[in-house]
Amino acid sequence: MPYSEVPISTPEDFAESYGITLRMAERANAGTEVKVFACVGPYPVLLIGLAERFGLPRAVDIMKGGMDEAKRLVLERRAVAIGEIGRPHFPVSAEIMEASNDIMRYGMELAKEASCPVVLHTESADPAVMADLAGIEVHDRFAAGLLVAGRDQRIQRERVRFRRRRRLLDQTTHDARLDGVERRQRRVRFLFRRVFHDRRLPRAKPRV
Repeated sequence: MPYSEVPISTPEDFAESYGITLRMAERANAGTEVKVFACVGPYPVLLIGLAERFGLPRAVDIMKGGMDEAKRLVLERRAVAIGEIGRPHFPVSAEIMEASNDIMRYGMELAKEASCPVVLHTESADPAVMADLAGIEVHDRFAAGLLVAGRDQRIQRERVRFRRRRRLLDQTTHDARLDGVERRQRRVRFLFRRVFHDRRLPRAKPRV
């Protein structure tokens, strides 16, 4: 999120804004047992105000300059990811959406160069939005491949997890049923032994 005390007018302003985030993370790490990892990036909604003040082309350049600064901090190991980046979470004009996608694409390419993750800020995480994001062409198809592969891998992992839980539940139910049958049979045999002087009775197969 942007800070009111640091209005963004140039790419260089992002360095001061990111500095606030980094100092907060440092204080938290120094004064608490919590481990904080900082992510820095130009908040996507900033583009709208910058476009109103400077025009859309200049606004895009400013936002991309913020991406460059975020990449620098990642390479210096002061931040672990570039984000949040993406696009506004509410309806905007087609021009703003196209420019937001262009800036996001640029940030993903920088993240690839820096070998770091990105934190995405989007309208939602429903299938339509994810499909739209996956369709954005990025250098070497980096982000599109990640989004599609990541989504498919998550779905596959959930399917495998569900199957394992189902098998475990079925096995547990089966074992409990057998255990209950066997306990009742042992109890009946014990009582008959007491009554009939330990006369052996045939074991019945458990009904499953």
